[in-house]
Amino acid sequence: MLSHIIDVLADPIDGTPLQGVEDFTRLVSESGHSYDVARQGYVTLAGGAGLRYSGDDAEMIADRETFLAGGHFAPFVEATSDAVHDVLDAAEVADDATPVICEIGAGTGYYLSHTLDSVAGSRGIGVDVSVHAAKHLAKCHP
Repeated sequence: MLSHIIDVLADPIDGTPLQGVEDFTRLVSESGHSYDVARQGYVTLAGGAGLRYSGDDAEMIADRETFLAGGHFAPFVEATSDAVHDVLDAAEVADDATPVICEIGAGTGYYLSHTLDSVAGSRGIGVDVSVHAAKHLAKCHP
């Protein structure tokens, strides 16, 4: 949910903090820039005309989800989660902290979701250029 991570989001135009308004149907910066939150729960922070690349389509996301659910990449997701734990330990992050884990190119959220499950108190941000991935990401880890 956006309300759980709003404190770490910033306006991509000028870096000012974002806040949720109108029951988190929009995010607005201190400088007045506004970003609509899709009914599925994601927000596009790309400015202006958007992006030239659209990323994975709905079928690709569904196929990826099916493949990953089969456990084919389980060793990789375990290694990723272990690496995140190593970084948090090396940074001496307190056990009662609420680290924010951000995955760029998050796709289905498979790695992010697993890592969030393994790091107590963590919060996550999944970033992807695909609208279909964003829809999936918004609900992959309640």
